[in-house]
Amino acid sequence: MDAITAIVGIGGLLVAGYGVYVVQRAKRPHIKVTLNLGVRYYQTSGMRTRSDAKLLLKAVNVGERPVVLDSHALLFPNREAMAFPLAEADVRFPHELLPENSCTVYFDARKLVPTLTRLKKNRRGMVYLWGFYKDMAGRMNMCKKLELDPTLEVFHANLRDLDDQTVN
Repeated sequence: MDAITAIVGIGGLLVAGYGVYVVQRAKRPHIKVTLNLGVRYYQTSGMRTRSDAKLLLKAVNVGERPVVLDSHALLFPNREAMAFPLAEADVRFPHELLPENSCTVYFDARKLVPTLTRLKKNRRGMVYLWGFYKDMAGRMNMCKKLELDPTLEVFHANLRDLDDQTVN
């Protein structure tokens, strides 16, 4: 009988501890970061124009509390980080990111070609790249790796195909 009471007591403690953990975890800031290759569209003089290739680093606050994002950067396979303080963004940093809101930074992909080409010399095929945002508390929020053709030839070929489909 004492063994059963002890097992039930331990089980109750585990369930209560897990409940506290879940509540505390929900209160922490939670940022989801993605990195993609794409383009940006601009509306100028009634015409819609497209930018050159851009790396889009997006942060979404999926938590319940606001978080202040302080900086952003790209991380290369050799663990070299490259910050772009003058990169285009839809917000200014530091930026308070409210729950269920997002922000995006646009990096000029052509400026990365020399670095990516240098990194590819030691590897075959694609180069991996990560992006991250750092918040005011010092937490680094990283994305999953992006597999990238260092020359961007495949991306530009896809853009040309898209242009051809739009014209036809």
